[in-house]
Amino acid sequence: MKTQIVEIIRDTLSSLDKKDIQATPKNYSKEFYTQALEKDANIADLELLQNTIKSLDYNEQKLVVENNYNTYSELSQILLNRISLDELREFVFVIEELLQPSINYEIEEKIEYLTQKLIDDPKLILSKDTARNLRTISHERIDLDRLVVREKASDIVKLTTLMGKYFEKSIIQSGDSMTEVIGIKNEIEDLSLSKHTNREIGLLQTKLIDTVYNLENTIEKNHVELKQRQDDFNNLHETIQQLQKDLEKEKEQKHIDYLTGLLNRRAYEIEIKKFEKKYKVFDSSFAIIFLDIDHFKKINDNYGHDCGDFVLKTFGQILKMLTRDEDKVVRYGGEEFVTLIRYDEEKDVIKYLKRIKNLIGKNNFVYNNIKIKIKFCAGVALRTNYESYADTINYADKLLYKAKHTGRDKIILDDNTII
Repeated sequence: MKTQIVEIIRDTLSSLDKKDIQATPKNYSKEFYTQALEKDANIADLELLQNTIKSLDYNEQKLVVENNYNTYSELSQILLNRISLDELREFVFVIEELLQPSINYEIEEKIEYLTQKLIDDPKLILSKDTARNLRTISHERIDLDRLVVREKASDIVKLTTLMGKYFEKSIIQSGDSMTEVIGIKNEIEDLSLSKHTNREIGLLQTKLIDTVYNLENTIEKNHVELKQRQDDFNNLHETIQQLQKDLEKEKEQKHIDYLTGLLNRRAYEIEIKKFEKKYKVFDSSFAIIFLDIDHFKKINDNYGHDCGDFVLKTFGQILKMLTRDEDKVVRYGGEEFVTLIRYDEEKDVIKYLKRIKNLIGKNNFVYNNIKIKIKFCAGVALRTNYESYADTINYADKLLYKAKHTGRDKIILDDNTII
């Protein structure tokens, strides 16, 4: 057996040399298989390869014959073809969602670049380079999120430490003052006055001692009271925090939409004024985005109002998930929503809109095993482009109307950009 294999190896190399073919691993494998078949060699690897070919379906075996496939690498390509591009592309969408940053968005462009390459050519997902890139991006995303959390925690510690120092300083200074007064009293008491000193100076000494004694008692009392005030402050702080939570809860219930859990239209009127005030005082740019679910009535008609409520709630939750806490998401009424977004650069608004469109567009809403494809329109107006926030609102509403009546499933910005 060993002699036969040696002979096949020799004939394989000799045949490649005669054909002037380089002895690369692929060329060597193909020629070795040919030589082994000619000699009807009883080799386990050869038998396994033949059994693998026999297990293929008719069209796959035909492909093997037509292309003279006789290596595992060539067969692997046939097996990979069993995985449809749609299945791979669906897997890419899942990867994109898993990679989406939740705190720090600095890495978002890298993620978009990689996932777009995979969407264009889903087979790249099987390459080692892609696996390495996914691993690198995943680690970088985690590191960036951790950095933000550490920085925010550090800021909170700084604030609480500063408040504590003020109390400690007041108590310590009070204690130092009392020590100084006691020292003064003792010095006065220890004064050895001459017997020739008149009676008035002696009376003055007595009055000074009494005065310092009273001052000593006052400072000591204040010191105790100050310590008590610190305890009272801490208790009051806790009470205020609890009261604030209760008030916020009451306020939220008043301003929260019962179905989606988002802010309602009443809250929107308050929040838009806050955004406007910050814009005028601090020049803080913001965008007003009106969104409307396409053909929502058909969902209610085809699947019932419970399904419609599910779609509204899920749509609202997706908006909230993709929107920062400092920005606002509102259920404006019916199937219409509004988001108020602060930004430093206009491209940040476009990134935000693309995140929403990609996530909604690439996924189905599943209600009682019914898959529903949701599309939506949006109109976007930037406050800096208008005289007042009222004008901004009106124009965002007009752009939404335009999107709904020019084909739907589109986002129109006030510079005529369409997403």
